[in-house]
Amino acid sequence: TEVLGYNEEAEGAGARPQSGDTCACHFSIQLMDTTRVCDTRDEDGDTAGEPVRFKLGQGSVIAGLDQAILKMVVGQLMRVVVSPDLGYGSKGFYPSIPANATLIIDVELLSINSSSDLPPPTGLHVTRTRAL
Repeated sequence: TEVLGYNEEAEGAGARPQSGDTCACHFSIQLMDTTRVCDTRDEDGDTAGEPVRFKLGQGSVIAGLDQAILKMVVGQLMRVVVSPDLGYGSKGFYPSIPANATLIIDVELLSINSSSDLPPPTGLHVTRTRAL
């Protein structure tokens, strides 16, 4: 299954990541009704405003985000519409993301590094729902 849609918000000029690269990204997730689920830039959020770092293509993030980032270059900002089967599926992510939710994700690829001596990836844990 493919991501439902991409909309390039800002062009990048950097390298394109490959599966296995460690990526640093900022992203925000909202539901189709515009309910904001999370934003990595939120100083009071789970990442304290720090980018999320993860290995691309390894299941560290939802499949729709992996697919989108593989189409990006460093510095690019993209809006992605992710179908439930590439998001959190029929289980959702209680309490923030209901079952079978289509997600709107604004993602900015900040950097990639294929080096094996990077610090461990950091993750994002969605813990609350907040309206925009």
